[in-house]
Amino acid sequence: MTEPVPVGAAAAALGLEAHVLRHWEDVGVLVPLRTASGHRRYDDELLTRARLVRLCQRAGLSLADIRQLNVADRDRRIGPISATLARIEAGMSRLQRAEQFLSHVVNCVHPMVSECPDCARFAGAVDTRS
Repeated sequence: MTEPVPVGAAAAALGLEAHVLRHWEDVGVLVPLRTASGHRRYDDELLTRARLVRLCQRAGLSLADIRQLNVADRDRRIGPISATLARIEAGMSRLQRAEQFLSHVVNCVHPMVSECPDCARFAGAVDTRS
């Protein structure tokens, strides 16, 4: 284990600005250690937790969601995680349909996309909720 580092060094190691770590502390997502004089210090475990916070954010979770996950048992984590997974899967499905359509358009031989029966099929399958 390495010696705990100050907020600036922790932020640099994580590729973040120091104010982001301070904000995470303000909202209760990540609570750093404190020296006797009150300076923030981040040990290896806190740096790992910070990386997990970033990973959760990239997965679409809000800081409020992440704060709740930090204190939730497994049963209480299932709902928010399942909802996030459903949003990710829906987004992936929309992107996959868009990729299929655009790949077709690139190779479409019709003079106008509106004259293409395949494009019409794509248009008929569009999810109007997205």
